[in-house]
Amino acid sequence: MNNDKSLYGLFGIPKATLNIVFINILVFTLFSVFLIHNSSNHLNGFKQYEKVLSKNSLQNIAHTIENHLSQKEDLVRDFIADHIMLFQQVIQDPESKALDELNIKLKKYFPDFHSFNISDEEETLLIDDFDGNRGPLCEVDLQSFVVSGQNNERIHPNAVKYHYDINDRIYFKNHTFYIAMSFDTSFLSKILKNAYVPNHQFILSTPVNQKLLIEVNATGNRHDLIQQQQPVLVNKAHILNQQAVAGTHWILVDVIPEDFYAQVEHSQWEEDIKILIFVLVLLALFGWKSIRDNQSIRQVNGRLNQALTESKKLEGKAVEAKQKNRAILENIIDSVIVIDAKGIIQTVNDATTKLFGYEVEELVGQNIKMLMPESFAIKHDQYLANYRETGQEKIIGKGREVVAKRQDDSEFPIELSVGRMDINGEIMFTGIIRDITERKEAEKMKAEFISTVSHELRTPLTSIRGSIGLLKGGAAGELTDKAEQLLNIAHNNTERLLLLINDILDISKIEAGKMDFKFAPVNVTEAVEQAIENNTGYAEQHQVSYVLENHINNQFIYADAGRFQQIMGNLMSNAAKFANPNSQVIISLAQREHQVRISVTDYGKGIPETLKPTIFEKFTQADSTDTRQTGGTGLGLNITKLMVEKHNGIIGFESTENIGTTFYIDLPLHIPAGEGQEHSSGLSKLNTQQSKVLICEDDKDIAALLKLMLTQGGMDADVAYSAAEAKALLSKQTYLAMTLDIMLPDTDGKTFYDELRQLPEFKDLPIIFVSAKANQLKMQMLSEDDSLANNSAVEWENKPISEERLLKFLNKSIQNQQKGTRVLHVEDDLDIQQLISMLLGEEQYQIDTQATLKNARIALMAKKYDVVILDIGLPDGSGLDLLPILKKEHPATKVIIFSADDYKLSGVNDVAASLLKSKVSNEDIKQAIEEASQ
Repeated sequence: MNNDKSLYGLFGIPKATLNIVFINILVFTLFSVFLIHNSSNHLNGFKQYEKVLSKNSLQNIAHTIENHLSQKEDLVRDFIADHIMLFQQVIQDPESKALDELNIKLKKYFPDFHSFNISDEEETLLIDDFDGNRGPLCEVDLQSFVVSGQNNERIHPNAVKYHYDINDRIYFKNHTFYIAMSFDTSFLSKILKNAYVPNHQFILSTPVNQKLLIEVNATGNRHDLIQQQQPVLVNKAHILNQQAVAGTHWILVDVIPEDFYAQVEHSQWEEDIKILIFVLVLLALFGWKSIRDNQSIRQVNGRLNQALTESKKLEGKAVEAKQKNRAILENIIDSVIVIDAKGIIQTVNDATTKLFGYEVEELVGQNIKMLMPESFAIKHDQYLANYRETGQEKIIGKGREVVAKRQDDSEFPIELSVGRMDINGEIMFTGIIRDITERKEAEKMKAEFISTVSHELRTPLTSIRGSIGLLKGGAAGELTDKAEQLLNIAHNNTERLLLLINDILDISKIEAGKMDFKFAPVNVTEAVEQAIENNTGYAEQHQVSYVLENHINNQFIYADAGRFQQIMGNLMSNAAKFANPNSQVIISLAQREHQVRISVTDYGKGIPETLKPTIFEKFTQADSTDTRQTGGTGLGLNITKLMVEKHNGIIGFESTENIGTTFYIDLPLHIPAGEGQEHSSGLSKLNTQQSKVLICEDDKDIAALLKLMLTQGGMDADVAYSAAEAKALLSKQTYLAMTLDIMLPDTDGKTFYDELRQLPEFKDLPIIFVSAKANQLKMQMLSEDDSLANNSAVEWENKPISEERLLKFLNKSIQNQQKGTRVLHVEDDLDIQQLISMLLGEEQYQIDTQATLKNARIALMAKKYDVVILDIGLPDGSGLDLLPILKKEHPATKVIIFSADDYKLSGVNDVAASLLKSKVSNEDIKQAIEEASQ
């Protein structure tokens, strides 16, 4: 056989050449298969990554929308609860001004508010504020809410604009009414816009007939298309992912460009073909050169290496998109942590390492519990175990505040939101964490600042105010006219400063939710009469008088008596300031079904039109001339409005310039529980052996009634039916007080009274005239001796007898005679110590003063006290620490808290009285101590 011929040489081609061609074809084929497989893997990996990115993005957007809706629902519920009376007025009379007032309040509280309506339980519209745009979807959602009580918000397209509804219900007169409130969707568009991811378009959509109606996207609402009734439909082939938004009828859709993957695939194939052609050319050249020169093989190998390098570059481009999306995650300012179903950390972003102090390698692969204190770690295990066993998502999609732990074991507060995602069938959880340390510290600093201001300002001002009051009352002897004038200046400016401080601190307390309200039934007429008595001196300073125009008999409101007096004081003092001199301020009461209206009217300059819209805002006052003339902080009406609303009431006003102004408050009436209620006078019962009273009354029925009243008030009584019997009993028995009828069978009560006053032992005996002609006798006796007006040992009571006034006089009179009350005053401020000592005097009270908590404890171990006056802020601790000791060791001792710290004061219960420095007068302090001494 010829050496040059073989089976391969049938066509005259040398065997070596055929071998080279065969090898080239084989290499080309294998390289082609490799490129095809590699391209397919890259494309599948890219698609999988985009799906995971899409799923995570949709879940985060959904959670953000869910939180937004949840917060909006809470705001709506709180608004309805705070303005329930106004809603009831609108339901009762849809044509009233209350509807306009409600609309104003709604637009103020909800800037994105659109409109609202109210339906009854039959789903009949009572108030339709949707301008005719209440469509069938609104009806469907309302019916769903009526049945389930759950909001399932839907964006409702209409001819004007998009809106979504939040439903709630109220009860009025045994009927249920449903309220639907509509809000603008611009905030939802912002959420979608802020979640931008390259090549992904996020759309908030509603399934309609198995198709997708675009309702909100990142560019805003499709108003024009809806008006033209041209809903935009999305081809399902372009939808990468969908995510339901919990609690709504909405879904989130991630739409990618139509040729998104086709472009990627086409680009990859173009590169592959170029590489194959290049390889083919190289192989051809390699074969040609191999035949002629075997050394050319090295050159081909070099070119093949170059081709492989180009291939790697193409692979890098495929990963580039993944890196870009990773960069987005790293630039999020919040910490993002992904864990698996067992709690093992899979990935974290840079913000996580900065927040917790770990490197990425120290976190990935570890249990998430390493970032939690022990107490939270245990709960976390329970959450995961519960989820694996039941599938219940108790904390998924809910933002909450918890505590986290750094690498150095320091703990700090965080806000945590947890999301769930599925990646290739594996459950993962995403945690978004925000450090709220600064927010918590700011809240704490604000509370501490207000507490410090309360103590450091109120305490010295209380001393100044009390000292001035004592000086004006003659405690230091008679003053010269000039000294009197200087004291008046000091007194007026002290009151102005106290008003400013108290108003600012009250605003802070109300806004922080720290103001304590103690609600109880309050008699309306009596409370208003008390307010007039409290503010009469202020009215006289402004040369006006208060007049109560009418009464409401035996009607009650459920109120905090002290806060109600503050409300009335603010309205009445404003009226006195702005009323014309020598005019009257009219206070009137009117009952309107289940509420009472209290009006305060002055005849003065009125409120300018420009001021009316902001009259209840902070620091709102009249012009500079009025402000200079009348004074004030500009906070009173703002505080008044907040307090009225805490009483479930409404405040409003009507004013005409140069004629006058009427401020009114509407409060719901409270129906007492019925007969047999506990006596409401608030008077303490006295020891029967020490509180014996003589009743001098010839009418046996009246005498029996008086004795019954005194017995219920804790007093023992003897009855004399004539003056002679009374004299006999007085000679044998010591009585602490006496009631005296005017018409007696053997003499008249006035003559008997004069005879008793001539005797030294009865000169100061408290006597109360009880008669149908008591007022006439009072006028006669005062005309004869005007000093009786200030004599606490005589009083006049008209028949029918008021049990409360009778007991109040007798209690006060008897207490004035019971001397030697033992008082422990725990106070570190020397000025306050002296003030209390001078107020009480040494004849009636035995006062021990201690400046520290330690010394107060020693004093209580050595001696029993009737009353303890207790400051909270002491050098070595809180005065409140004494309360458990007093309750256990001295249960009969009455405690009065007298402090400048109203934040801590508001939480104190089970004491005789809680007094706030700078907000009580000398008389208030003395009265509280006298009542506690009973």
